[in-house]
Amino acid sequence: MVLVNLRVHKFAKPNYLNKYIKIQIVENNKPISKDKNKMISNKKAQSEYPVIFIYRFLIIILVIGVIVGVVWWRFSQPYDVRPMEANALAKASISCLTNDSILVLNNFNEKTISDCLEIDKENLFMNFTLGEEGEKFLAIGNKDLEPYCGTKATGKNLPLCFNQNFRVLDSNYVMNDLHVLIAINKQEKNV
Repeated sequence: MVLVNLRVHKFAKPNYLNKYIKIQIVENNKPISKDKNKMISNKKAQSEYPVIFIYRFLIIILVIGVIVGVVWWRFSQPYDVRPMEANALAKASISCLTNDSILVLNNFNEKTISDCLEIDKENLFMNFTLGEEGEKFLAIGNKDLEPYCGTKATGKNLPLCFNQNFRVLDSNYVMNDLHVLIAINKQEKNV
């Protein structure tokens, strides 16, 4: 049998009685130790621990699943690097054709570009046009890829075409437009 003793401090006023009440659990007219009080009060919490653990475990699994799903969704999509390759090829080819930012017309041939750059001629087409009227042009690579550049058809298995325009000085210090058209057909390697 467990009894509860209430002791009121002798100097307590009736209004402030709540502050001075001591509650002590007594068993067989002997106070129960503080450790037993903790054990009695924790028995209910110990019986509910497995239930709380299951909910915590499910929440952790849900958070891990969401993180894995977002990372998989973001990084599983193929990334097409052909635009960056075309940009790098255009800038590198311009540096092959120019000398101190001046276009050398003697360098405007296929041999100069082939010596300067390693080009995959089966999967790449480059067309250089100098001047507005296209007075001088140079075509390198697979010419079968050029017709795809005139159409607006897009698809995963079609080559991508890129146009870039550069303003260059020729050897007579006249400003000319150099149009570079690049078609890249490397689906397996770059996508």
